[in-house]
Order: sequence, then C-alpha cells, then structure tokens
Amino acid sequence: MTPFYQNHLCFLVFLSYVIAVVSASLTEESPTYLWHQRRSLENPPIAKRQNVSSYDILQAEKLVAEAVAQQAKYNTYRVANPRRNTYLSRPSDESTSTKKKREDEPVQPTLNGTVLAAAALLSERNAAEQLANGTLYKPYTQFTALPRPLVIPSKSKRQTSNYWVSQVSDNGLPPMGWNPSYPVYRDVTNSMFGGGAKGDGVTDDTAAINTAIAYGENCGEGCLSSSTKGALIYFPPGTYLISTPINAYYYSQLVGDPNDLPIIKTAPQFIGLGAIQSDVYIPNDNGDEWYINQSNFYRQVRNFIIDIEDTTTASVAALHWQVAQATSLTNVYVSASTTTGTTQMGIFAENGSGGFMSDCSLIGGQYGIYGGNQQFTVRAFQISSQTTAAICLIWDWGWTWSGLYLAGTPVGISLINPADTSGQQAGSTYILDSLFDGVATAIYANFEKSTILETSIVTLDNIGILNVDTMFAFTNGEVLDLPAADIDFVVIGNLEYDGSNLGLYTVGVQLPPPSLTSDALSNYRDNYFVKSRPQYADMDVSSIISVKDHGALGNGVNDDTAAIVSALALATTSNLIYFPAGSYIVTSTIVIPPNTLMTGEVWSQIVASGPYFADMTDPKPMIQVGSVGDIGTVEISDMLFTSIGALPGLIMVEWNVEAESQGSVGIWDSHFRVGGAYGTELQVAQCPMTEPIQTGCIAASMMLHITPSSNGYFENMWAWVADHDIDDAANTQITVAAARGILIESDAGPTWLYGTASEHSILYQYNFANSTNTFAGMIQTESPYFQFTTTGESPGPFNSSVGLFNNDPTFPDETCNAAELLCNFAWAVVMEDNTNLTIAGAGLYSWYDNYLETCVDTQNCQQRLVNDAGGNSGLY
Repeated sequence: MTPFYQNHLCFLVFLSYVIAVVSASLTEESPTYLWHQRRSLENPPIAKRQNVSSYDILQAEKLVAEAVAQQAKYNTYRVANPRRNTYLSRPSDESTSTKKKREDEPVQPTLNGTVLAAAALLSERNAAEQLANGTLYKPYTQFTALPRPLVIPSKSKRQTSNYWVSQVSDNGLPPMGWNPSYPVYRDVTNSMFGGGAKGDGVTDDTAAINTAIAYGENCGEGCLSSSTKGALIYFPPGTYLISTPINAYYYSQLVGDPNDLPIIKTAPQFIGLGAIQSDVYIPNDNGDEWYINQSNFYRQVRNFIIDIEDTTTASVAALHWQVAQATSLTNVYVSASTTTGTTQMGIFAENGSGGFMSDCSLIGGQYGIYGGNQQFTVRAFQISSQTTAAICLIWDWGWTWSGLYLAGTPVGISLINPADTSGQQAGSTYILDSLFDGVATAIYANFEKSTILETSIVTLDNIGILNVDTMFAFTNGEVLDLPAADIDFVVIGNLEYDGSNLGLYTVGVQLPPPSLTSDALSNYRDNYFVKSRPQYADMDVSSIISVKDHGALGNGVNDDTAAIVSALALATTSNLIYFPAGSYIVTSTIVIPPNTLMTGEVWSQIVASGPYFADMTDPKPMIQVGSVGDIGTVEISDMLFTSIGALPGLIMVEWNVEAESQGSVGIWDSHFRVGGAYGTELQVAQCPMTEPIQTGCIAASMMLHITPSSNGYFENMWAWVADHDIDDAANTQITVAAARGILIESDAGPTWLYGTASEHSILYQYNFANSTNTFAGMIQTESPYFQFTTTGESPGPFNSSVGLFNNDPTFPDETCNAAELLCNFAWAVVMEDNTNLTIAGAGLYSWYDNYLETCVDTQNCQQRLVNDAGGNSGLY
C-alpha cells in the first residue's frame, strides 16, 4: 500500500470515528446542533478537490495575505473615521462634499477575479482541514443559554423544514408590470442564478450568492435606487462559506429558514468590512458608495446565524448596516470572537436614516453594535460577552432601545466616539424596558454643553440592574449620583458636569395602564407589550391561499379588486392570505374581515386607481380593515400601500378592527408610499420641483386612519409622500401633495407604534386625537420640502377638505407669531384630548424652505413642529 493510500485510509478511519462520536451525542431530547448540521454530520460533504499545485497555493496565499493586510488597514481606518451623516439633504452638493476621501484614507484592496479566486481557494482548503479534524460544524450553545434562547425544534433529523416561503408557487412579478421576465424570488442554491450555492460548509459560496443577488441586472453599482428591481433572496438550511462580503442590493430581502437557520460563515482570511453589507465603498473612487445612505430604503435580513469568529482580519463586522427607512434586521444571531484584543463587531452602522431592528442576539466581539444613525428603533436585542462594550453609540440624533439584555461586558452602552473623545456626539438616547446584567459600568458618557448640536439626553425608563458596579460614569472619572439599582424613570442631559448632579431628573412616572404592558421578571415594573413580526414558520403550504389562485394578476394593469375580495372571503386564523410579489390594482374599497392573516413578498403592492378615490370632499379608503365594532385577529406584513395618479380623496388604509387579545391585530414591516416610483404617474416628468403644485400631483387625503373603535400594534411602518423620484438616475426631487399622514383616534386602546415614520404630508404627519392608552417610540417626521411659498403653504390644495376628519388643524391659527409663510407649515405632531400617551423618542425634522437648505445652519426652517392643543392627560 502506498503512503498516499495509507494516509488516506487513516484519515477516513479518523473521520469515521469523529462522526460516530458526534452522532452519539445527537439526542432528540436536547438538540445541540442545528438540524442541517446534524444531517451533514451523519452524511458528511465531500471536500472540493483542488487540482492545483503547491506553487499555485503559495501564490494564492501571498495574494490573499496582501489583500487581507490592505483590508485590515482600511477597516481600522474606517471604524476610526466613520462617515456620519451631515445636517444637509441626501443629494445636495454640500452633503456630498463633506464625505470626500481624506488624504490619509487608505485604499481598499481591489477584488478582481484573481483575488476572488485565490480567496475562495484558501477558504475551501481551510474548510477541508476543519472537516478532517472534526471542527467544521460547531454547536451554537451560547445562543441557547440566553434569556430569550435560540430554540432548536425537536423533530426527525432526516426531516426537512419545508418552510412555506420555499414551497409556495414562484409566480411573483416586479411592480407595475415592469419586465415580467425578471425573477423576484431567487433560491441561492438554484443553478439558474449563476452556478448555485452549495451550503455544505466546504464550498466557497460567495460568488454563487452574489451572482444570485445581482441576477437580472439588479440595482447594484451605478443604480442609486429602484422601485422595480426587488428580490427575495432565499437561503435554504445550510452552512454558507464566504471569503468576501455578500452584497445586499437595494430593494432586497435576504431570508433564511426560521425553522433551521442557515449559517453565514466567514473564512479565516476574509477580505471585507462586513459579512453582509448594505452598501459598498467603491475602491479608488473618492470614498463614494453605491447608494446614498440616507435614502438606502427597502431592505430586510432575517433568519440567519452569522459566524465571524474564526476570521483574523482586523475590524470585521457581521453586518455593515448603512440603511434608511423601511429596513429591518430580524431573528439574526451573530457569533464573534471573545478573545482578548479582538476588533470584531456584530453590527457596524456608521450612518443612515433608519430604521428598525428586532429579535437579534450578538455574542462576542469588541463591540456588539458600533456606530450611529439619524434615528433608529432597536427592540429585543441580547448583546453579551463583548471585550469593550455591548453598544458603542458614536453619534445619533435619536435612538430608542427597547427590551435590551446587556450582559458580561465592561460597559453596557458607551456614548463615546473612541476616535474623538472631545465632545458628546450622541443626541437623544432612550433606553426602555431593559436589563443590565453583570456589567461593570452600565453607561459611559462625556457631556459637553457648548452648542445645540452637542446637546445630549439620556432617558432611562424601567431599567433592571443585576451585578452592576457603576450606573453612569464619565470620561473624567466622575460618576453620576445614581445608585446601581433598578430604575423607574430618570433623565440625564444637557450636562456641564462639575461634581454636581446638574441635569439629573428623577421621577416616579405614572404606571402605564396594564393593557399596554406585559410581565417583566427583572425590571422595575412591567414592560410595554411587544409582538414580533409573524413569519408563520409552522404554516403548511397547503394552508397558503394565494390571491393569484383566485384570479388576481398583480401586473399593475388589470383590476384585481374582485379577485382579492374572493380570496379574503376564505380567510381564517388557520390559513394565510398570500400576495405574491407584484402590483394589485384596486378600484374600490376592499374590506379585510376580522380573523385574517395576510402577507406579501418583497412588499407586494396594493395600488389605488380610478375615479372612486378622486373626490377630495368625500374621501374613501382603499383598504378597510374590519368594520366599526369588529373584534378579532388581523395580521398584515410585508405589504406596500400605494396609488396611481391624482387621487385627492384617497385614504390608503382605514383601521377599524379591535383586538380580541393583546396585540392580536397589527401591521409589521409594511409601508405607505405616495408617488416617486415607476407607474405611479407621480414622478419627475409629471410632478417636477416647481410651484404651484400641479393638479395632477394632488395625490391623497390620508395614509392611515386608526379609528376611535379600533386599536392595534404597528411596527416598522413608514408613511412616505415621495420627495424624490426613486427611479430617476439622479434621484431628482419632485413635488407631490398628500394631506394627512397618520391619524390615531383609538379610544378603545391599547395601541402601540414601534419604529414608525411619517413624512411630507401637508397638514400633519401624526395626529393623536382623543386616543386612549397609546405608546409610540420612536416616531420620525419630515416636513414637505416645497413649503415657504404662498402656493405651498398649508393647507394648500386641501383647503376645501379641512374639517372632514377629527382634529384637522387650521392655518393660520392664533399661535402664529411671525410671517405666515414660516408659520403655515405642516405639523409634525398634533395632540389633543388624549389619555395616557407616551412618546418614547422622536425625531421631528424640517430641512427646507422652498427646496433651499440655507435655513439649516441658522435653524429657522420652520416656526412650529408640535401642536399640544390641550386636554391631554398622562402625556410623557
């Protein structure tokens, strides 16, 4: 027997022994491995044979080592010098000029075909070695030990998941009839999308995954944005080895199997900044990126384990997350190194205008989350075992953190930019219903009150404390006079710290009504109720009712009203009404009955069209959720409500249903859009940036009306009157008018709004009127860009409709104390006669006077934003 065969036989014997030992530990009672790992352990993959010489391997090692060194230098610089947002608009020259490449900025390695091939070769070689020594598949027990543990279902190890998303008919279309041959749904293992990923842990799947995402000339480099090129990128259960980043394109959803989470695993010599990146820096291009971070809309990543633990490249993150509205991270687990000196990060979010994240667990790394954003809502994050801090918030304007569990780290939340400790750059930080466990210092900050741009507020609302040494410390060594014990409600801010507790405000707030809360075992009082986005992971495909099976076409041309009504007539809480991707034209009101579960695919569109919605003085809803007095269960997710043309009498959604149990009616990951997209007839060609407002661009009466007899749970919901044309190559600004944003009249209560935004309506963005037991955090608004002219002032073209809805504001009113043009602007928030209204974080912005930003530096773009009209009790 030759030495080769002797060695090969020894290897096979050893591998069989490893498999036998591991298989013996796979018990049904306490599953440790994910089910796709168990299948691979029982039937190991065959490592890819590399028909290359030792010389080729040496050359690849040299090439990759050079690229990794260059990438490490770039990553280190980028983390120390993040490109934070400016106070100017997305496309402005002034904004762009602040982001030019600095002289000392290193250059990223160029990932040409030769480098990519070398990186893939070495990643597969390393994986083959791990397969041989039994370390390729590792249990993720760190996630099963968390307070909200990763649950590995007990089932036959030979049974596949059969998640309905991968089983349902693949007949979705791009919006508004654009290119019917464009594939919306892509399974990364399908060879038609460029070779097909293997997901076996030993094959480098980087190229296959990125090819599937880019397929069909998707919106990547050279495309700022698109309303038509949406894609659902599905990852079946498996381990996907990558050596360079996965590029998550604009208007894309990366979706794993929630029953058997796919693993994204970075190679030891990974070349990149993030395993998944939502934007891409262009090498040697003056620091430019593919997309504008403040308008990097429409993204989802859900149901993954991302493992970067073995990677040695400096300052690598699981996610480089530069996103804006209508984005979400959900059900993502990050495994990073816990070794001393690690520079890894769970999430690097250096800029953007978000956004929502929930139900994620980040273990290890120097930081769990590092970066900043204009505004964000983060809910139900578990972050533990970081070497420096669980969260390092280097800047923000407003960030609401709800339901955090921060454990086993020197600092829970650092509000210090490590590269610039001279001032406090984090604005408003609202921490709610959270637990610090085994953290030396809960919050670390440096407050310097010198200008309004450096004014900071930290709110601690219902905080649990376990084994914490110091509650609040400063960079100069001082500590705040705040015991390390459970906290009811404390506000710290606007500090010039000199040894006193100036700026510290402690109060025992009125307890939230029980209808708004749920039990909390470790906090000061009960937490506000939360409910995660339903994914129907256990729904059998036979229980999916597609509206296309009832005659709907979703092509943006045909009237689908009757077909949708036919499908909804079959709705129960045991089935799911499914809208495959597309645009479903609706010409009259559709009533969604109580006891309806309804979801879409990549924000399937329901589109109002026709004269039924044209009368400004007689507004009608496109979607009516229940009738007055209805009680039941309604869940809506992954939908987009929009319209075609001038419909001044359109109410996009009227919400009438009341929950039969806490949170049983709601909307998740669904959005409203008026204009600015292909097929809407409200683009730059029809609605240019001119005055007066064109008659054909008077587009809607209201986006969402939550009526008095209703209540509901609303999470990650963006109501946007478009300020620019998404499909224009330069994102040119447009003038589209809608009257009202979101009207909340829920006297039935309780109502929750987590991570919602409403922008550019001409009367108001949010109107809380006679509501009872309402929670909102964070809310975000922008005023219309075209105001500060006689033709653009509020109420503008909607004057004849003022008073049709409860609490419509009048313009002008007695509070005006300056020129009417500055006064007659849309309200960000109107509040009147509410009982128990809590707003836990708000970003209310006004950037323009008649499309000019000169008012930003002088901070006088608008006279008033919030109208507290009186009669409110229990307002926080």
